[in-house]
Amino acid sequence: MRESCNVLHADKAKARPKFRPELFAPACPGGHWQLEPNYTMGYCEHWSLGEEGPLDATQVEQSEHRRAVYSCMEPTLRGVVAGPFYSLPGQFTSFSIELSRILRADDRLVEYHGEAVNAFGVPIAYPPLHMHHIHIGRSFPSPLGLTLHWFETHGDYGVGPSGVQPGTRVAEGYCDVLASLRTFGDGQVNDVRFTSDTAMSSDGKSELTAGGGQGGGQGGGQGGGQALKAAAAPAIEWYMRLYFRMSAAPCKLANKLILWHPVDALVNLEKLNRFPVGPAPEVRWWTSRLRRGGTILPETWVHSHRGRYGGCLVVAGRHSLWSLAGAPTTARDRTVPTTAPNGFIESASELRAHLAHRAKEAGTLVCHDVAEEPVFLRLPPAADGSGGYHDRAGRFVCETGRHFEADEEWTVFFFSTPNFTPKMRMYMQHMLVMLRYAPDAPLRTSVVDEVYPNEYGKWELGSPMFEVCLSSNGNATCTPRPTGLP
Repeated sequence: MRESCNVLHADKAKARPKFRPELFAPACPGGHWQLEPNYTMGYCEHWSLGEEGPLDATQVEQSEHRRAVYSCMEPTLRGVVAGPFYSLPGQFTSFSIELSRILRADDRLVEYHGEAVNAFGVPIAYPPLHMHHIHIGRSFPSPLGLTLHWFETHGDYGVGPSGVQPGTRVAEGYCDVLASLRTFGDGQVNDVRFTSDTAMSSDGKSELTAGGGQGGGQGGGQGGGQALKAAAAPAIEWYMRLYFRMSAAPCKLANKLILWHPVDALVNLEKLNRFPVGPAPEVRWWTSRLRRGGTILPETWVHSHRGRYGGCLVVAGRHSLWSLAGAPTTARDRTVPTTAPNGFIESASELRAHLAHRAKEAGTLVCHDVAEEPVFLRLPPAADGSGGYHDRAGRFVCETGRHFEADEEWTVFFFSTPNFTPKMRMYMQHMLVMLRYAPDAPLRTSVVDEVYPNEYGKWELGSPMFEVCLSSNGNATCTPRPTGLP
């Protein structure tokens, strides 16, 4: 592995964008851009993983560098370009951009895009660059506080030449009304060349192994002396481009709802607030209480790492696996086919179909993934290092037009299965459900409701025991209980 952050960025420390009109398009079709007074501060890092992956990662190097920020401000369009940045295989770059001068109070936002582009303004696909996350954050006046997920881009959102990403558009006739004290963007971009299956869960920090084959931790090479190939790979020059479209016409206010996975002490300690899942198929469930009433608008999505994503359901009401499935370990509902000779449900996909059917029959199925839509892509080994497994968005739908009340409870069922990385003992995972809704009682500003459960359960399929966990002040206490299996 070559330690190249400091050398690479020292050589280019004074670099500024080689601006062409197309670099800003479609962020600024008129080309009226200007240099912002504040630079973006970027960090280039390189890590090596141990047997437990990110949980025992060692930082190999880190360097800090400043990059110019240019902005474009038009009546219904705001754009930002920062860069140039440079990356080599295995590196990831973190950045932060101040947006308070660019986005103004009472702006009515209807569309957002965040992407890495080349010097000609063409989005760079994944692979080779993976948007681990781009968060557009805002601090609201008290008591609404701070959110880091006002708008966002994640690596499983399908960023690429099409420019289409889940969660980027507000429903027609609606808008997100800005009334905040501060707005900002931060993110992390990974160069995943010559790493086969690591980007989403370990931030592209997998070790590039000289011997090829399955490397340490989550990833591994594609074979054939990966370290040598990575060392010979050229740097990628890229720019971060953000742009926002505004509504010129009056519009109805829309809010955003985020259903978080449980957050306990381990999640709080993990640098990106992820939780570990093992290689065996399992299901987890948790119930959240909604703060406000409203009506679900079109376009709903999830953020998860697809190496162990087996699907997700949202069911109205407070449920456990047992209360929804009746007999969670057996297929008593014969409309759901089983493959095991003894009739037990033994796959996450089969259990997911069983629970979805029960919830749909009861009229409580709020959201579900579309099982037929692929959630990852496998590319063959290639000379440019683009081979391996790469996350894709799949499809997640909610019942548009469904009304919900303040204090209503929804239960999330999350299924984990080893799509790839089967040998990874601790796979770091996110599971966030996101949607926009028309609030029953709108405020002057759009609100981001981030709700967290304080109780969750988990069951490894086929196990005679399951766990119920209570979380208080960041600490979780888990109690094992028998499933009733013979």
